[in-house]
Amino acid sequence: MEGATDLNDLLGQSPVQKFSPMVTAGDPFISPIESKSTRPVKDYSQQFSILQGSFRHLFSYLSFFLAAMVMSLSKPRELILPYIPIPSIYGEGGVLTYTGAAVIGALSTILAYVINTVLHTLI
Repeated sequence: MEGATDLNDLLGQSPVQKFSPMVTAGDPFISPIESKSTRPVKDYSQQFSILQGSFRHLFSYLSFFLAAMVMSLSKPRELILPYIPIPSIYGEGGVLTYTGAAVIGALSTILAYVINTVLHTLI
């Protein structure tokens, strides 16, 4: 063709092989941008596991506190203790004996375990 410009004149002195191929779906006349600041991604898994353990221990303390608070109220004791077949829970005048206090302590521990298990499923 007469009057047509040669491709080598358009590209200048740079060879064609220096450009990226068309199969990459990019523009073959734009060289790929290389990022010079490649920082490694920080791994926070250890900090997360420490935080998770801290919450588990905090929930354990919370569950024992809630269980002791619930069992120290008179209504749960009135509802639970009459159905326990131990004859010496109450002493004279309706006061708890040491056996009754031990039963309440055991019930508080069981209640704390249940609350702790429920709270641990939330984490």
